[in-house]
Parts: sequence; C-alpha cells; structure tokens
Amino acid sequence: MPGIAMLLPNIELLQIAGEICKDHSNVIICKRTLNENVEADAKEAVKMGASVIVARGTQAERIRYTVDIPVVDIVWTAQEIGLTILKAKEMIQDTCPVIGIIGLKSMFCDTVHFETLFHAKIKTFYYTSIEEKESMFKEVETWGADMLIGAQDILRQFGYLNIPVLPVESTEESVRIAISQAETLFSNNEIKRRNESKVNSLLDSMFNGLIQIDSTGTIVMMNRITEGIINKGQEEVLGKNVKDIIKDINTDLIHQVLNSPRESFSSFLNVNGRAMVMILSPIMVDDQITGAYLSLKKISRNDEIDYAIQEAERRGGFVAYRNFGDICYTSEKMSRLIEQAKLYSQSNTPLMIEGQTGDDRESLCQGIHNYSLRKNGPYVMVSMVGLSQERQMELLFGSGDERRNSQRVIGALEKANGGTLVITGIGFAAASTQSALCRFIRENTGVQLGNGEIKLLDVRLIVTSTESLLQMRKNDTVTFTFYYIFSGLVLRLPPLSERREDVVNFVNLYLKRYNQRYSRYQVLTDEAMEYLKTYNWCGSALQIERFIERMVLTIEKRTIKKHIVEDLLQEMYPDEVFEEGNLAVKEESMDAYEILLRNILLKNSGNRNATAKELGISPTTLWRKMKKYGITD
Repeated sequence: MPGIAMLLPNIELLQIAGEICKDHSNVIICKRTLNENVEADAKEAVKMGASVIVARGTQAERIRYTVDIPVVDIVWTAQEIGLTILKAKEMIQDTCPVIGIIGLKSMFCDTVHFETLFHAKIKTFYYTSIEEKESMFKEVETWGADMLIGAQDILRQFGYLNIPVLPVESTEESVRIAISQAETLFSNNEIKRRNESKVNSLLDSMFNGLIQIDSTGTIVMMNRITEGIINKGQEEVLGKNVKDIIKDINTDLIHQVLNSPRESFSSFLNVNGRAMVMILSPIMVDDQITGAYLSLKKISRNDEIDYAIQEAERRGGFVAYRNFGDICYTSEKMSRLIEQAKLYSQSNTPLMIEGQTGDDRESLCQGIHNYSLRKNGPYVMVSMVGLSQERQMELLFGSGDERRNSQRVIGALEKANGGTLVITGIGFAAASTQSALCRFIRENTGVQLGNGEIKLLDVRLIVTSTESLLQMRKNDTVTFTFYYIFSGLVLRLPPLSERREDVVNFVNLYLKRYNQRYSRYQVLTDEAMEYLKTYNWCGSALQIERFIERMVLTIEKRTIKKHIVEDLLQEMYPDEVFEEGNLAVKEESMDAYEILLRNILLKNSGNRNATAKELGISPTTLWRKMKKYGITD
C-alpha cells in the first residue's frame, strides 16, 4: 500500500515524529537512518510502497539523488532558531553577541529580521554543494563569531576553531509542517496515480494504437495495442525517438505537426508487414505545441456480405439491393423524380430513364424494382455498348439451337423472368435488336427453347441512356416504334448542374465512405465545399466519388482548403474545365481562353495575383495555364 516514509537523522526527531505519526495513517515508515545507510534505507522504503519521503539536511539531498519520488525537507522554523539564539545569548552573556547560523540551505527559514528581534549580530552561512561548503568554511573562519548554531553533524566539523557551538533543537512544529506537506504531495500523487490508471485503462481499451511523443520526437507513452503492433514492450521504446522505433514513419510529417499551428496530418505506413494509417495530432498547452499523439490503425477490407449478398446467392446473383432511400438528395427536382418513380414502379409498362451514368441512376433502377410487386423476382442488368448485332440478340434472347458444346445459351430476358431487366446504353442497340425488343413487348413472343418450344416470359423492361429519348429519335439512333413504346413512361434524371445542393450530399457521402475505408479523418472548409458545389461535374456522381477517393488517399492534411481542391481538380481534369468566377464551366475553346487570359494579364500589367483573383483561380493554377499557353511575364 502506498504511503509516506519518514527517515530521520537522530533519536530526538524520531521520538517527536513517532508521536505525531499516530494521527497520520498515511505514514507507513518512521525510522532513524544513519548517514552511511541513508541511500539503502530510501530504496527499501520505495520497495515497501513509499511514494513520498520526509528527511532532513544532507540526508534529504542524498535521498533525492537515489530515488525518483518526492522528498520533503524538515525545515528549521523561526521558533526553533529563535529559541536556540536566546539560549546562545544566555550562554555568551553579551548584550549584542555575534552568532553564526550554519547549515544546508534547504534547512533554513527566513532569518532577515532576526538581528532586530534578538538584539544580536547574526549571520547565516549556508551551502547547496560541496564547493560552496568549502568556501563557507573559510568564511566562517574569518568572520569571528562568538558562537555557532546549526545542525549537530556540521557543527562537529568546526571543532578546530575553538568556537562554542549549539545545535538547533527541533520541535513538533517543524515535523508537523513537513508531514503536512508530505500529506498534500501524497494526496496529489494518489489523485494523479488514479487518473493515470483510468487513462491507461482507457488507452488500453482502445482499438487503435496510440503513441505520445514530446517536442523532440521522443516517445513518452504508448498503449498496449501499440505493443502488439510494433512487437515491442514499453521498456524497449520509452525514451527513444519515434523514428528509431517505426522505421517507415515520415519524419517530415512529424516535423510539420510539431511546428504547425493546430494542424493534424494523416499518412499511410507499413509496420511489420501490416498496412497502417497514422493520424498525427499536435498537443497544445498554453498555445504552445509540447508534443503530439500518433494514432495507428490497421486498414481492413470493407466486408459487405450482408442480407443483399445472401439474397443474390439465393437468386443466382440477380438481385437488387438498393432502394430509393439510398439515393442521396435534398433538391426539389430529385424529390419530385423519386415520387414519380414510385408511381411508375407500380406499372408493367416499359420505362425509359435518361441521365448520366452513376450511383443515382443505378439506385433509381433498383429502387423501382424493389418498390414494385416484382421485388421478390430477379433483377438483371445488361449493356448494349460495344456489342455486335448478333451478340446483342444472343445476350437478350439467348440461342434456341444447340451451340457451344451442346449447351443452350440463356438470354437476359429469360433470366429476368418474373422480375426486371435493365438495358443500359440503349442508344447503342442495333435497329434489328430494337425491333426484336419491340416485337417482344407488343406481341409477347417469348423466347425459343432448344426443343423448338416458345417460353412466354413476364419481364418489366427498363432502358437507360445518357441522351434523351427525343434526341435519340432526332438522331435516328432509335426507331419510331421504339420511340413511341418507351415515350409513355420517361424519367429524366436531372444533372448535378441543376441540383447543386445534391453535390454537397455526394461529397459528404463519399468523404465519409473513404474516410472510414482508409481510416482518415479529413474535413473540407466551407470555401472548399462551395467550390466543389459550383464545379461542373461532367461525369456525374461517379466523377465526384473518384475525386473524393483520390483526395482522401493522397492529401495528407486533415483540413482540406479551397486551393487544395482546386489544384487537385486541375491535376485530374486539366483539359476539361477553366474557372470563371467561382463556377467551373466547360472550356469550349482553348484559343478563346488564351485570349481571355492574355487580356486580363495585360489589364493587370502582368500582376499574377490580381489576374488569378479576377479569374477566380489560384496563383498556382494561373501559372500552369500560362505555361500551357507559353505566356511569359
């Protein structure tokens, strides 16, 4: 059990302390120690549970160099020194005697006004080191005192001077003060110990490894999870530089964190063959960075084997696992579209969906299937892109004769029987393929089996295209019959340029997804989010997803600012956009933009900052564009 140890130099102090300790249950050791045994006794006291030691004079100093726990000094009180001075005056029989007080500095109280109080010439001689002690001896020799008072062991060393000496007698007061101070230290230590125990328990219960370093990169703390990650115990790493323990660590990032204002960074590294993500966060005390925390987390694959996957296995892989609730939106246009889609899902009439490829279109198709009475049936999706007319027919209708090692080819229509068939890229379907689909819809011709029989099918058809049905008809991409069959039920998925508020939803959705996947904690500033909101996402939500994943993977800073977003977009899509104000629009003519750029540079007398500000781009982007067009200052 932890407590207080009192190691005292003489019998008198031991007797005083023994009586006082009866009222202090935290004192677990109270004994006399000789000078030659003081270090050994101090070590033994620590072994027995002492967390604070009370001692006096040179013994206290020696204990401080021996053990790593607080040491409280028994200090002479003014009362104790005063009583000794009065006794010395009686012995000297002089109205104004010369009295020297000798001892270790830590034993002295304030003696400034003693000459006035006791009508004596008083001088204090104290030391804090061996060197000071030797010079003090010489000073005492030349001073000419009538009497010396102080600690008994030091007074013995002045016997050769033939000057009377008188030991300062300790009273209960100095012992009580020392014990009181020790009690306070003990209580604080206990509170600290309990708090540290709670913190350590909390740290050890974490799923992530955690290392604390000081301002020099030295490891001062780590939890048990980290021990398992680096395969080293605390005794092997505490006090060592983190770069010597984690070889793959980016020392430049460590330097940035320890010298940047309240900025966190993240990075990937390999520790003992395991891929880890590391988050570096500065520790701030009074607006000063005193160190940093390193959080280590193992990257795990995102296992998505859930009910939908189980259903996919049950239905041979043909299952829709998304619903309308999976569509990320807040815009009024998308709200009206989904309400319309819910109505259309109750029909068996073929449906046309116009809009860019991406999560929204896929979720819309699957949502219609799952909102319909066909939700327990198969959900099949095929594409017409890049297929010959023969391959398109086989993909949709299968082969009625025996082919390919006498195995009949089952088409998508038959696979989707009782459910929904989604055909993407319908504008790439050959005219003969479109005619066959129209005949299947109008006459329910079914499909021909290998034995010559016709199998009638019950399939809801959904076709999709990035072009509108009307535009495809104008371009003769689809036949008249196809146009009129599918023009009855049409859903137009509005592009992101018509629903900017939904861009924010996608950014937040993908930022959360990839932060979790790669164990990052990145956030966008308001300016960066506004820039992404006004950007012309030509590739729909699919482009947003790829951009966010690239950003999360490659940008090491935790806080993503506008210029970082702007530069990354310029790097990923250099020929797609130029910035006009805060809105990114298609660059229809590079020559036209070059003229615009040259004119604004001329207007601003070649000032890059002013030109960049007027164009609404960063100076870095301006420099790249100037380099592209060969524009020099």
